[in-house]
Amino acid sequence: MLDTLALQRQLAEKRDELTHYTTRDLSDSRLTDLETRHYVTADQLPQKQVEHQQQEVASTSLFVDDITALSFDFLYEYAVCEILEYHPLFKSRVKSLRHKLARAESETYTLAIFGAFSSGKSSTLNALLGETVLPTSPNPLTASITKIVPPNGRANKSALITFKTRAELEAELNGYGASLDALHLDHPFVNAVKNAPLSYLGSQETVDYDTFCSFVTEEEKSCIVKEIELAIDSPWAERGIIFVDTPGADSQFNRHSEVQFGYMRDADAVLFVTYYNHAFAEADRELVIQLGRVQGTGDHHMFFLVNASDLAADEMERLAVTDYVSNQLTKLGVRHPTVLPISSRNAIQGTDAGFERFSAKLEQFVDHDLRQANAVRIKDETEALVAAFEDVVREAEADASVKAARRDKLEQVRTSDNRLNVTTLEDPFKRETDELLAHLETRSLLRLSDFVKETFHPVEVDGSKASLERALTRTLDKYAYDIHQELQVFQYRLERFLKRETERLIERETLKLRPLLPTLSFEDDIDIDWLRDAVDPITFEAAPFRPVLKHYKNANQFFEGDGRTKLRDDLSALLKTAVREQLAHVGNNQVERTATHLATLETTLSQDWDREVNDLVAGELSVLSDGQSFQDMTQRLAALRKD
Repeated sequence: MLDTLALQRQLAEKRDELTHYTTRDLSDSRLTDLETRHYVTADQLPQKQVEHQQQEVASTSLFVDDITALSFDFLYEYAVCEILEYHPLFKSRVKSLRHKLARAESETYTLAIFGAFSSGKSSTLNALLGETVLPTSPNPLTASITKIVPPNGRANKSALITFKTRAELEAELNGYGASLDALHLDHPFVNAVKNAPLSYLGSQETVDYDTFCSFVTEEEKSCIVKEIELAIDSPWAERGIIFVDTPGADSQFNRHSEVQFGYMRDADAVLFVTYYNHAFAEADRELVIQLGRVQGTGDHHMFFLVNASDLAADEMERLAVTDYVSNQLTKLGVRHPTVLPISSRNAIQGTDAGFERFSAKLEQFVDHDLRQANAVRIKDETEALVAAFEDVVREAEADASVKAARRDKLEQVRTSDNRLNVTTLEDPFKRETDELLAHLETRSLLRLSDFVKETFHPVEVDGSKASLERALTRTLDKYAYDIHQELQVFQYRLERFLKRETERLIERETLKLRPLLPTLSFEDDIDIDWLRDAVDPITFEAAPFRPVLKHYKNANQFFEGDGRTKLRDDLSALLKTAVREQLAHVGNNQVERTATHLATLETTLSQDWDREVNDLVAGELSVLSDGQSFQDMTQRLAALRKD
């Protein structure tokens, strides 16, 4: 079984080792280099540390190193449940623990893979799976989400295809200026729909592997697919891993934005693939900026892979590109990126040292940081349950005067208004909303300068009215899309804030009653799904901003002089007012909706809380009044611990 005390000792030892490593005799520049690289050659480490290179550079886990030494059978935990589950004081907590144990037995973890179109996402997944199972979609506009899932009784390489509904397909077509009744537009997606088998819309189909491939590679079929689950038996499946291959972004304005963000937010880890020869194209950049924003909300694990690194002329060039990617990631907001050069092609054909290093690191993360961490939480909760039992035994053995005093206090709890005043979170929620939106406004205007440089570019602007208006429209579109991306993260931050504050409120109320109700551990679903609704798009019409185009006199004055700078400053001033109005509207809507939902949530949680508290009060009074004996349960727990 897992020894929690041993884990704590190993954690302390690992921290000591890491502290020791950072105090080696290295120059400041070398320390900075090591800190940002995450992948180094032996000659860059102090000689005494060479033998520890893999543990200290490649490994970031603070759990035990030998995963095979761990036990995930939870025999002890199940035995504790069997001993305690029939006593009314422990029934609720045992039920909760059994639920977590059952979930742990079939736990799955989601690893989502992102990257621009043709970066090598599918080939990277194929290399991880050890065989070529994912064909490549020919067009990012028609690509869909593909999940690699454990078979769990399904035939290996069978696929479950979920097709879009008619309304979903209609909405996509509307985005391109077309509809199912008007498919005259010459556009890749619209052209694919013209020949699509629309009879599949709104249905699900289980198909064989060859049929699956056709729905991925043939545009007239893939355009109506919403999601595919491909069942693949592999060592990763045995670990409960689900890989999600997200559609590549052909441009920053892609139709998969909401879906991609959902996986960025909810995945247990993110794999980002960029291609060696064109690392950090515009699509890469926008995805990375959003990943950095998500990472900034909390503990999100991310691996950044530089694919096709075998194209490097030598090791020095490969390291130079890896360093470049690491530095770019840092500039774009990713903290302490783990960057690894790989060749998925070489890995599929034979071996690739970089890919083996990445695969080992990913295995370690899954086994240590996901599976083992989950086991530790369950084992800690079991020990807390046993400790609560010991508190109850001490109560039962107390003298008569102590019991009488406890009975009086328990009666007071029973007659009290036991509510969870969740609506008191309305004011903190509004303050958090206002603060987040103020920061969002400031950040968004900082990026405007980059958008102006990209769109008002000598290659794009020739001085004609049409080229200037086209550049202005593209600037506003980029700016609106960036705010939309920011609002996705803003909403996610609000969700985390409200859930955290609700849990803290419950914890405070629990601690107040814990001296009288030692077995109280309230767990209930905190439903705040209204903060997961799709973000309404932000748009800016070009007309109110056309006056800024007056700053273009001629190419030399505009690009070499101060014309473009003046245009940017005037545009920034106009946008500041416009975006503030839109953000205020967004904030007011969120606050009003949340106030309504919090009232409902308070009613639901308070009913469950009152029921739980009163059930435990009744159980405690029974223990104090009936002279119950816990000798048998105590002996069984003692024998269990000896075993």
